[in-house]
Amino acid sequence: MKFIGQNIYDLVSKFRQKVFLESADLEVRKSGGQPTLEISAWSSTATAAHAGRIKFLKSGQSNPEDPYSLGTGNHTTAGEILGRIEAYGVDDSDGETLAAYIEFANDAVSDADSTPGKIVFATSDADDAGTPTARLTIDDDGMATFTGKVNIDSVPIAQVQTSAESFADNDTSIMTSAAINDRISAVATGDITAVTAGTNLSGGGTSGGVTINLADASTSAKGAASFSSDNFAVSSGAVTIKSGGVDLTDEVTGTLPVASGGTGATSLTDNSILTGTGTNAVTAEANLTYDGADLTATSTTSTKPILTLLFNQTNDARAAFLKFNKQRTGEGVNTDGQDNDLIGSIAFSGYDDGTPSTQQYGEIVTSIADATSGQEAGKMELKVAEYDGTVTTGLKLDGDTNADGEVDVTIAAGAASTTTVAGNLTVTGDITSVGDDVSIGDDLLFTSAAGKIKFEGTAGGGGEGVLYKDAGGTNRNALFFPGSDVVAVANRASNGIVEIRANTSTAGSSGEVTQVTVEDDKVKIAGSLELGHASDTTIARSSAGVVTIEGNTIVTGGSGGSNLITLSAGNGYLSTITADEWYFGNNSYGHTYHLWNNVKASITADEGTFTMSEDYNLVGRLVPEALSKLKLQVSARPAGSGATGETLSVCIVSADRDGAGTNTTWTVLAQGTITQVQGEYDGVDVTYTGSIATSKMLAVGVGSTESGSIGTTNVRFTYALTGYIT
Repeated sequence: MKFIGQNIYDLVSKFRQKVFLESADLEVRKSGGQPTLEISAWSSTATAAHAGRIKFLKSGQSNPEDPYSLGTGNHTTAGEILGRIEAYGVDDSDGETLAAYIEFANDAVSDADSTPGKIVFATSDADDAGTPTARLTIDDDGMATFTGKVNIDSVPIAQVQTSAESFADNDTSIMTSAAINDRISAVATGDITAVTAGTNLSGGGTSGGVTINLADASTSAKGAASFSSDNFAVSSGAVTIKSGGVDLTDEVTGTLPVASGGTGATSLTDNSILTGTGTNAVTAEANLTYDGADLTATSTTSTKPILTLLFNQTNDARAAFLKFNKQRTGEGVNTDGQDNDLIGSIAFSGYDDGTPSTQQYGEIVTSIADATSGQEAGKMELKVAEYDGTVTTGLKLDGDTNADGEVDVTIAAGAASTTTVAGNLTVTGDITSVGDDVSIGDDLLFTSAAGKIKFEGTAGGGGEGVLYKDAGGTNRNALFFPGSDVVAVANRASNGIVEIRANTSTAGSSGEVTQVTVEDDKVKIAGSLELGHASDTTIARSSAGVVTIEGNTIVTGGSGGSNLITLSAGNGYLSTITADEWYFGNNSYGHTYHLWNNVKASITADEGTFTMSEDYNLVGRLVPEALSKLKLQVSARPAGSGATGETLSVCIVSADRDGAGTNTTWTVLAQGTITQVQGEYDGVDVTYTGSIATSKMLAVGVGSTESGSIGTTNVRFTYALTGYIT
């Protein structure tokens, strides 16, 4: 069989066993020329057993175990067609039309050892529309019946004359012996003048009784032959070979050689596969056997046996196939496949270390996942024996996804199973479901710009997060989400410390610097702290116990006790207001402290100056410590019919504490405005940043920048002036 592929390629096929064709038809076709179906017998034996033949076999039932052999029962009956040879031509309508046939049939009911036969020869004429008429029938009694004329030596014989019929003197009739005798008797008689012996005959004569002798047959001449009753049966001139009548051992010396169609061996091992080499004797392979169900190959040689299937040497990209085919059949009729039908299996077995006994250690199985026509799906499983020898699926490929182009894969068995990927694992979609833990070796790498780690646990947070092991080996929270939409960074180890680190220009751990340390009772900042990343809000430690903001010392102790000082705070009111004037509070000249109407000055722009009598220096507040910043907060409520929409102005002004002369020069440090709403308190904050020495005094002014008539009356307000110590 190893030469079949090459022989098919050369268009010459050689088979040593029967060839069964599943298809209904075998066709030899050739466009132009003469297609030929040749049946050749290469033998010098001049018997029918060594001649080519065409065999027709008709039976009512095949063998269920072997569909290409006879079954029991349903013998052929009288009139049953056993086979037919048909010849077709093409009519003027270009249609394939039956022209003639030879038909073989049972002429009578078959008995225990014979099938009575009949042969029918039929041809079609020009008027039967392709339905041939039987012209010659030969029945089981050897009777040949012609329908129509018989042409003998170019003479068409139309009828047979019997003794009961009158003689017809024509060239279209033949006569029975009785008719001939009647015809001879009716005419004048005469004598045979001589009888001459022919080939292989002797005797003869010219008068009286004549004897003709038949010589015995020889290898070179015909003649009388005799047949051994041990081997042959002769009945009514018919010679048949008895069962076992021909014994090749009597004809062949020793074994029958391969060249003569034999095996070259006198005996062969049961169930062994036969192999041959040239004209050498056929070998029965003891290590390669087939018992009708199992094909077994065994070897005691290391790494053997090796099974090479379908060695493909075709000059193309296609490979050979190892094909498993499962087809349900019942009484010779194909039956629908069912879900979970096993299609094929490869099992791997070996000994255990007990008796020993055979144990299956692995299996590859393919089955039907969905047999529905139009949505067929398969399932393939890779199985292995687990702890107790049970063969369990470790890898399953499931095509029953109800979606084209999708296959589901299940890896491992049991929640405690471990799946190891030695190299890189690429997932083009999403990892949608995992157990409780994911264990990773060195790195978790996100190559996408949108890569992120998501915790989708309890809504609002429920303790999910990132853990580490403390010195005692206990898992501790590091980054977690305790609930109420809180994100926490913590160290729950005993006396746990949280550090925030950054690197200098040196890469790696050698350049690592701890910038923030959070302990159970304090937060340590190694460098400076910038608020809002603004250049004027850098907080730093310049020396022990000294904190600075942009180089300005924050008082952390001493008389102030804080870096903020309330310089002035209180309440006031204005009974009447003049446009473009500021009013400053005082208690001189018998007026109440809260009534600010007496001390006033014309409004000027920011950082502008104005003068007031030195008597009014009492409105100033002395500066107890050098300051770097001032903040004024004012909240006012106006009255009067025209108060809504008018502008109220507030300011911070400074002057020298010990200025000489009758007038004092005041400088506007900062000012702000309020758009008033009658009967409502509205506020404004005014800030000044700059150095203010203890040689200065400060005052707060309130007025209006409105021009013309002022509708605002009886303005009530509160204020606070705060200083930031340098």
